[in-house]
Amino acid sequence: MTFFEYIQYLFQLACSAWVFLLAAAAFFAGAIVLRIKKPLWGKIALALITALFLTPALIFMSLPLIMSSSRYIDRYAVLAAAVILLAAASLAVCGLIRKKAVWISLVSAATALAVTVGCFHGYYAYIDSIEMTEGYDVTAEFSPNGDRVARLAEPCTLELSGDMPRLSAATALYPIASAAATAAYPAELLTSDRYVCAAGTDGAYRDILTGEADIILVGTPSESQLEDAERAGIELEFTPIGKEAFVFFVNSKNPLDNVTLDEVRGIYGGKITEWSQLGVNGLGKIRAFQRNEGSGSQNRFEKLMEGVEIMKPPTEQVVGAMEGIVTRVSDYQNHKNAIGYTFRFYAAEMLKNDKVKLLSLDGVYPSTETIEDGSYPVSNEFYAVTRKGDVNPNVRLMTQWLAGVQGQYLIEKTGYTPIKK
Repeated sequence: MTFFEYIQYLFQLACSAWVFLLAAAAFFAGAIVLRIKKPLWGKIALALITALFLTPALIFMSLPLIMSSSRYIDRYAVLAAAVILLAAASLAVCGLIRKKAVWISLVSAATALAVTVGCFHGYYAYIDSIEMTEGYDVTAEFSPNGDRVARLAEPCTLELSGDMPRLSAATALYPIASAAATAAYPAELLTSDRYVCAAGTDGAYRDILTGEADIILVGTPSESQLEDAERAGIELEFTPIGKEAFVFFVNSKNPLDNVTLDEVRGIYGGKITEWSQLGVNGLGKIRAFQRNEGSGSQNRFEKLMEGVEIMKPPTEQVVGAMEGIVTRVSDYQNHKNAIGYTFRFYAAEMLKNDKVKLLSLDGVYPSTETIEDGSYPVSNEFYAVTRKGDVNPNVRLMTQWLAGVQGQYLIEKTGYTPIKK
């Protein structure tokens, strides 16, 4: 913190009338309780004078520690400790610190504060100690020309010249966008995210409407995303380029291997709240994670739950990033009693250990074979989405290529199920 910032914070805090009044009121109340032998006006004057001289001390003592602390509990603890010291100093000024009731009260308050802070830090230490599902940044290894990008076994048949289409993708489909760009674009165009980016589903739909992208690789849009396109006066064209499974997963130590669609609807509709209702004992309440509104997996989840009112989850159980639902420390500790959902490819690529497992749905395990033959009950297409009437001929050429032989080869090699086999 710079000196100017420190003075600014000091001025803001010093100008807060409630700090001064709180100190005065607290001391005045103490004066009445301790029956200080002064008339009413004397007690008021003593309270105001004490607050006037000792409140700056409270500010100077607590402000640097409050501003440097990263946890709110520590900030409140510092402020509470400063108030206790202020009270002790005030009572010492009045010569009352030696009274048994006074020091017992002060010691009790300090002890309660220490126990409270200790309990909170113990809880945080426990949370930090929970074994986490390990993951990585999908935009690193799957970036254009990256180590894990799928590549053609033959020269690319797509020949583009002039204005290259800008690609934006849902996080789970970014590897396909990278593979397409690596195959068809000059290498010098792939050194930044101008032509290929992982914007997430909601971000990709915004990009196609604002003109930041010419082609987006995404799943089925939500109603609000379609309404946004209508308000913008843009008609979108959807070209199917692949299929993927929507999957549910649990902690690997959870003995459950299969759920039914009715059980999933019961869990997220709030009718099934205990693991024992699914025949699993010892795990207690079900911790059902959800994604944020507008994400691709949340769009698919809401379609799956049509006709069922989805329970509102606690804030910490709504995860805003695709990798967050399986990896982020703040949002998804690898709890034994948790359940979440995502897309099969993303789960298989992001989860680099056995700490979570995918569930069979209605007795069918999500695999490329069950997606291809249609036996897995929740499979859906994903698309190359463009603006209808786009004047750039390269946009049409790219979408046709993605739906063609080489594009389908890259989609399958990436790990998805192609539309055309």
